[in-house]
Amino acid sequence: MILRRIQTTLLREFRKSPQVAPPAVRELWGAAVPSSATDDSQALIAAESWSPVKQMFSDSTRPPRGSIRRMLRQDMDLDAWFTGLRFFRNMRTAWERGCVADLQQDGIHLRIVTGFLGRGADGQNVFTYTMRFCNTGEEAVRILARRYCFCDEKGQVVAEVPRAVDDEEWGPGLVGFTPLLSPGTAFTFGSGTGFRSSRGSLEGSFLIARANRPELTTRAHDARTAQERYQTFLSSASDCLEMPCPKVFFDETVNAAL
Repeated sequence: MILRRIQTTLLREFRKSPQVAPPAVRELWGAAVPSSATDDSQALIAAESWSPVKQMFSDSTRPPRGSIRRMLRQDMDLDAWFTGLRFFRNMRTAWERGCVADLQQDGIHLRIVTGFLGRGADGQNVFTYTMRFCNTGEEAVRILARRYCFCDEKGQVVAEVPRAVDDEEWGPGLVGFTPLLSPGTAFTFGSGTGFRSSRGSLEGSFLIARANRPELTTRAHDARTAQERYQTFLSSASDCLEMPCPKVFFDETVNAAL
């Protein structure tokens, strides 16, 4: 009886979510994972603690609703079911609180998910965010730079990238990378921030180049700093576009995958 009630509640939580969106991942803070468009590394890492969820995200050939129903037929202990219920309830709350943002533009799909990690030693609420770029177009693109503005719940700016004192328009790269995305490939990375308030927000933009010129060799690429790579690719790009970073919120009621 208890198990049936948990399963019914889990399915209801799943149905309330606009889309399946894995939570932000702490392990990706300061790191990046290239992948194919159908291999969502963020989801696989986030679902590591509950194998049926991991199976659902890794099986791109089956619709999510069919996958969730198959999961409900599996024989698992109560702890596993409670973990799954927390997973989907957190996912629904993320959508409701604005902690998931989606944007499709110029053949690029961007998804941002934020999550709460806890209170830091300095008293700030610490959050992580995970971004996934997917090239759904027909041309290769390279992400050259970004700029962000972090605001607290009162709308006051608490941090910027690049910093105002740096006197730069753009912050080069993404966590040290200037990723090249061929058609059908994806790039996932993570980072984090802190707020004195229980909520905050992030918005900004990315500078993206059409990568139709000869690329640097691997050795020449790795020998350059992010700033040097940014300048090199920017000077050789035939076409650049500014892609907005949609506004996304941080909320202490939405947890990251720990």
